[in-house]
Parts: sequence; C-alpha cells; structure tokens
Amino acid sequence: MLKYLMSLSRKSKTAILIFIDLISSYIALYISIAILTTKLFFNVLEFPIIIFFVSILFIPVFLSTGLYRDILRFSGFNFILKIFYGTFIYGLIFYVFNYFILFFYGNLIIGILQPLLFFILILYSRLIIIFILKEKSTITKENIIVYGAGEAGYIISQKLNNININCFVDDDQNKINNKINNIPIYNSKDLKKLIDKFQVNFLLIAIPSLSLNRRNEILSKCYSYGIKVNILPTLDDLIMGNLKFTQYQFIPSDFVKRDIVWDKEKIYNFISNKIIFVSGAGGSIGSELSRQIIQMDPKILILYDNSEFNLFKITNQMNNYLKENKNCKVILKPILGDIVNINKLNVVFKKYSPNLVYHAAAYKHVNIMQNNKIESIRNNILGTYNLIKMSVSYNINNFIFVSTDKAINPTSVMGASKRVSEIILLNYFNTNKTKLSLVRFGNVINSNGSVIPLFQEQIKNGGPVTVTHPDVTRYFMSIAEAVGLVLESSIKSKNKDKFILNMGKPIKILDIAKKMITLSGHSNSLDKDNGDIKIEFVGLSPGEKMHEELTMDNNLVKTNHDYIFKDEYDDTIDANIEEIINDINEILENQNEDQVSLFFKKYINHCNLV
Repeated sequence: MLKYLMSLSRKSKTAILIFIDLISSYIALYISIAILTTKLFFNVLEFPIIIFFVSILFIPVFLSTGLYRDILRFSGFNFILKIFYGTFIYGLIFYVFNYFILFFYGNLIIGILQPLLFFILILYSRLIIIFILKEKSTITKENIIVYGAGEAGYIISQKLNNININCFVDDDQNKINNKINNIPIYNSKDLKKLIDKFQVNFLLIAIPSLSLNRRNEILSKCYSYGIKVNILPTLDDLIMGNLKFTQYQFIPSDFVKRDIVWDKEKIYNFISNKIIFVSGAGGSIGSELSRQIIQMDPKILILYDNSEFNLFKITNQMNNYLKENKNCKVILKPILGDIVNINKLNVVFKKYSPNLVYHAAAYKHVNIMQNNKIESIRNNILGTYNLIKMSVSYNINNFIFVSTDKAINPTSVMGASKRVSEIILLNYFNTNKTKLSLVRFGNVINSNGSVIPLFQEQIKNGGPVTVTHPDVTRYFMSIAEAVGLVLESSIKSKNKDKFILNMGKPIKILDIAKKMITLSGHSNSLDKDNGDIKIEFVGLSPGEKMHEELTMDNNLVKTNHDYIFKDEYDDTIDANIEEIINDINEILENQNEDQVSLFFKKYINHCNLV
C-alpha cells in the first residue's frame, strides 16, 4: 500500500494530505467543543455553520502558504515553522470571524483552542508520515562515504534519506574532527582506513569546485580500492531527490578530460553574424558543433543531415536553447538532405549563401563499411567532393573537413574513404577566396558506436565485456573538447592546412574495461570463476588496427595552441581530381565491390586493406 501511495502523482498526494487535514480539523473542533461544553458525547451537527467554516477555511490558507508544496521525505525541521505559520493565519481568520459573527454562541475561546489543537494534529500527522517514509528507506539504504564536507555535503546529509553517510572526508584541515549533522569529518588521507573501518563500497564526491587533477587522483584511488564512485549532480537534483545511489554512473570523460582552453572570443568573432552550414548535424560531432556554434550567435545555422530522426533531435535541442536564451536571434534551417545529392546542395547554397561549412557527415563505423564498400566511397568520398565543389563555386570563406586517425595508413574501407577525401581536399584546385582545411583526430568519448557505451551496456547486463585484443590501444578525447578545437582550428586556416589535435597518449581498451567494471562495483577477471564480470577477447575485426596513427611521418609543426598541430606531410598526387571522381562513378555504375580495393590502392600510398 505504501509503495502504491508513493507512486501516485503529486496532485493525488496533495489531495490525500488535504483529506487528512480535513479529518484533523474535525477532530480538533470536536475536542474543542467537548472541552468548552464539558460533554464527551454530543451531536456535532448542532453546529453546522462552524463545521462548514473549518471544512473550507484551511484549504486556501495552506495552499497560499505553500504547505502542500513540500516533499515530505526530504523535509527538514523548517517544515514545523511552515505548519505553525499556516495554522496561525488560519487561526487569526477563524478568530476574527468568530468575534464578529458570533456563530458559536458568543464563546471566543473556540477561536484559539481549535486552531491550537489543529496545529498539533497536523504536526503529528506529518511526523508520522515522515517516520514511515524514513523507516521504509532504511530497507534500501546504502552505506557511503562523502568526499567533501562543504555546502553540497550538508545538503546531501539533510535532504536524502536513501543513503547512510558513515562519515565525511575532506582535504581542508580546518574541518577535520568536526561534524555535519552529527556525522564526523575525517582527513581525506585516511580514506583507505575509513573504507575498511566502515565496510563501505561506495564513495560520493561532493565538491563541485574540485579541480580536474584532484578529481582524477580520487578516481584513481577509488579504482585501486575497488569501490564504486559517483560525482555530485546538480543541486536541483539533490533537492528534488532525483539521485539514486544504488548504481554507479560512469563518467567516461573523467579518464581523458584535460584542462583545454580555447579562445572563445576569437571563435565568437569568427562565427557571429555568419551563415553556417553543418553537414551531418545530427551525428556525434555534428550535433556538438551545432550546440557550440549556436552559442556564438551566427546569423543562420543550417542543420543538414540525411537522417530524419537525428535531424529531429538536434533541431529540438536547438529550439530549446533558443527558448531559454531569448536574446539569441539565430535563424535555424533544418534541412533533410544527402551530401551525395549535388542538386539539393546547389539549391541550398544558392538560397542561403553560407560563409562557413563544417563538414562532419560521414559513414564511420569500420565493421559496417567493410561490408558496404560502395556506399562508403559514395557517401564519404563523393559527398565530400560535392561539398568542396559547392563551397568553392559559391566562394564561401572557409571549408573545414572533420577527418579521422583511421585515414593514416588505412587498413579499413572507412579509413581509406576518409584518406581519399583528404587527398581530394588537399589537391583541389581553386583560385578564389575559399580556404580548404581539415582537422584530424582520434576517437571521441560517447560518440555513436563508441566502445564505452557498449561496455556500459555489457556491464549492466552482467557481462561479458568484450575487448578485441589485450594490447589494442586508441586515442580518446571528449566530444566537447574535440569540437572546441575544431572551431579553434578553423580560425587558423589559411588554405590546404592539416590540423592534428593533440590526443595525448593512446589508452589501452583493456584498461578502460577494467576501470569501468571495478568502479561499477564489480570485480573483473579473464576467468569468470574469479570475478563478477568476465572480460572476453574476441579478436580484431576485419579492417581494425592494433594502434591508430595521427600522421604519416610525425612531421608536425606547433601552432600557438598546445593542443593543435599542423601536419607538413606532402600529400601531392600525380592524378587529378577528375580522374578520381570518374573512377568512383564507374564503380557506382557497375556496383562492383572488387573494384573498390583496387581503387584505394591506386590513390593511397601505404594502403593495407584487409
């Protein structure tokens, strides 16, 4: 029954509270009359006016004072003051009416006694409800240690009832040996001892201002201690009780995020009041480009994508941003279209005359493209060529192509298609003002098809977690960081530039799998008998490499940004672009997949397709 009542809507719960208060009002009235008349039993219907009055007066008063807006299971002691305030106003109105109308036979004491008893009954009814809810919550309580004895930690101890905080730990020596809500505060250096002492397997980091390096240090410690970890959500979530501590919420960017700063003022000046075209606007990179570009106040933002669903999602996000930011006057133009359809592109470019093109549209999944080779060259290569051609024809200022580390010494059809796209861009002859450039980087965290969401799903289902090879590595960067650097790179573009993002050191996929399993509260093992979740090695798929590369010969030149380099490798080819496109059209016409490998080997040096 309690579970059913807690599942009711807010309006239904309010109606139940009003009913409880109505009964309390009647009981208070009955007791008051019994005291004044010295009769234990009497016919209460002899007083119809006063019954009617106590039945309706408290409702508008309590509603106006916000007494029914409190969430009881998260209420602190201040709710007592709110009840007193509400019943005091009710009692004052009740007394005034009783004084002037004299509907209780001239006895004014009823105007004091009934509200006083009413207050006591309401208070006790609320305390009983809170007690029941708290007793229920102890069934699912989880013992935790909170890292951070500040305001956020205080709110957690005050508002949330589904956890049992054994102690706080903090770096601030001035807080050590003090208490918050009678919960002791210890030195963060003693974290391991405290974990063993209290037998907890969960840590909550509750310091919103914690530096990135310090947070990563704590995460590394938790990984070595084998406990679950969570990071404080928004204070709104805390207050509304939306956070549950029964499951770890993995934050993958914590393992790769860096303190990257880009010049937002220059980016703003570069983009503001311009007409921006984003291809693949609904994809992982394209959608983040759209989110960051709209904040730079472009004149028109053209969202171009061939997926109706993805276009719908990003358009909704952009519209929500405009609703929340009334001063932003960006005109959105969501367009459903294929970059291979040059006639459609021509119509769009002619109508809107974009100033900047960010080309993020691509088929990028290695395994899928291995089995759809013709589609890979049709979309990735021919589509890129069409966009370059349109951009040059309409004299746009800048064309920025989003490339990938898989384009270097490609072993997959997807990587080879991106490499040929790079070659076309770098060898495209143009005499007008259009600046053509590319930005090459590795994997981005949580992109569509990324390994990390796959691991999360596998851990959720109890495993096994599948890793291709124990030694396989990949470069990683957060989507927001990568896109911010793409925007920064576009400012630096002169023409035919190849910008390479500093991805840091490659990360072993096996290490990521182990960390995710351990920080989710499980043990991992290559043998299921020795761990909760087994890690299985499934072998490299056709086209996958053990280690990706970002350059052909590491001939990199520094820019004035620590995370952006220029690749000086000579990409000049003997063939002309028309020859490449003619070969592609022949393949598309014949639909002969055997020609695809020959095509790539013809135009790419060091191409080792599987």
